Amino acid sequence: MTASGTGGVTPQVHRLVSGIDYPMFIVTVAADGRRAGCLVGFTTQCSIDPPRFLVCISVANHTFGVARAARVMVVHLVPDDAAGLAELFGSRTGDEVDKFARCEWTPGPEGTPVLAGCPNWFAGRILRRVPAGDHWAFLLDPFAAESGPDVDAFTFHRARRMEPGHPARAADQPRSVARTAAGAGSRRERRGPTNIAETAATSAPAAPIQNASTKPDSAGTPPVPATLLAARSTAPT
Repeated sequence: MTASGTGGVTPQVHRLVSGIDYPMFIVTVAADGRRAGCLVGFTTQCSIDPPRFLVCISVANHTFGVARAARVMVVHLVPDDAAGLAELFGSRTGDEVDKFARCEWTPGPEGTPVLAGCPNWFAGRILRRVPAGDHWAFLLDPFAAESGPDVDAFTFHRARRMEPGHPARAADQPRSVARTAAGAGSRRERRGPTNIAETAATSAPAAPIQNASTKPDSAGTPPVPATLLAARSTAPT
């Protein structure tokens, strides 16, 4: 049975997409001396030549604020056996917790954290940012990557059991209001998509941020493996 009108089809659309399973990713960013990261599911390769990748981040996320000022985003494919890492980045909020003090990472391109627990990753320049409802979409131009062993991916149907750090909110609601509504005791990070590109990033490169667990990144920028870009989500945002 079909329904017409935006409000009429919403339940059917949610029912349809809730049955789709797709890989989850952890994205990390760094800007203005800050670093952030979160678990996302609304991602997809959107061009083959040139290679382009789309990541959507909730406007309720702590990561969203840092991503708006960042020039580079690192996208990590989450392995099936990395449930603890997925929980850290999917159910904790950077408003209250330093996630990077709780996992191993190294500074990657422009100081953006690269997680040791995710051997398959790529770094992309943020070409554009576009408001897309309660998420913004970030259009990425991949320029560096590491391809580790083939692994099964941690998927949406496992991630959906996590409690998100921030509740969803209207796209035009200020983050400060959303944070107040969530309550001072909230320690979770909303998981989900990001937004698509709007304007070229203009912020200065973020300085590398290191902690006791970090090591200098290796020189060189290996090409982006096609197999990594092929592992993507196809869910609508």
